[in-house]
Amino acid sequence: MKRNVLRILPILFLFFTATAFAPAPESAEVRIDGKLIQPEKKLEFPRDDTVYLEAIGIKPNSMINIKVKKAGISWVKHEFEVDETGEVKGIMHMPEQKLKVTCFVNYYSADGTFHEVKFKFRTV
Repeated sequence: MKRNVLRILPILFLFFTATAFAPAPESAEVRIDGKLIQPEKKLEFPRDDTVYLEAIGIKPNSMINIKVKKAGISWVKHEFEVDETGEVKGIMHMPEQKLKVTCFVNYYSADGTFHEVKFKFRTV
């Protein structure tokens, strides 16, 4: 009986030490007000509202750049600094007027891969 316990003990130790740490996200995710940013997706946000940017799985100590364009003209640029854990939390303000724009979100995922996600949003 003791011999069986001694055989299993290292396996249990390895199991508990391996599960004590949260795994790194497999891929980067960028969300605005809980809505996942995906290529060519269309999102709607209330006019004159504050929205929250959240991102995980981003390269630590890098930047997330957001550009808003309408008819090829750049309207707004936002930059958010990524912390050492690869996460970002930020605040953005939606304009008062009704509009439809194209957005570009640029970032590096934790594995160093560059991403540029183009999506559209409108205010309602």
